[in-house]
Amino acid sequence: MIGTIQIMDALIWAFKQFDISIDWISRYAILTILLLEPVVAYLGYLYYYGKVARLPIYEISLAVFILISVYNWIAYCEDTTITRDGYLKWCGVDLPPFFKIGFLILLGIPMLFFPNLLQKLLIFVSAFGTWMYNFNHEAFGSRWCYSSVLYVTAALIAYLAQ
Repeated sequence: MIGTIQIMDALIWAFKQFDISIDWISRYAILTILLLEPVVAYLGYLYYYGKVARLPIYEISLAVFILISVYNWIAYCEDTTITRDGYLKWCGVDLPPFFKIGFLILLGIPMLFFPNLLQKLLIFVSAFGTWMYNFNHEAFGSRWCYSSVLYVTAALIAYLAQ
């Protein structure tokens, strides 16, 4: 999953340059990658702790969040635009606070169960910090995915340091 959203952004930039349709990237690829992030975080949690640690309320919340997000994203997706500060505004819409907050909560819950406190703090603080920094910017999604490379890097370093 590391860097996949940046690859999609690079494809959008390249295809825009040659006036090639990017609708499938904006409408489906970006959405799929974004929604897989909390799913993968939860699967990592389950892998580590086993099936006995399942969180049914989390699973239901994640499923509802995914269904609402898929419907809204596809229904309101228009052409991806470029903001004044040079970031991509996927589907030409601002992500609503529901999506921003829900995404962070669903991504963060599995992180709360990391067994190593230093790893947990390093990853959670970098994810939350970059999320907060980008929350009120016009192209939240693209900006946060760009800066969230920090928390992915922190997760990788934390894993390798074990």
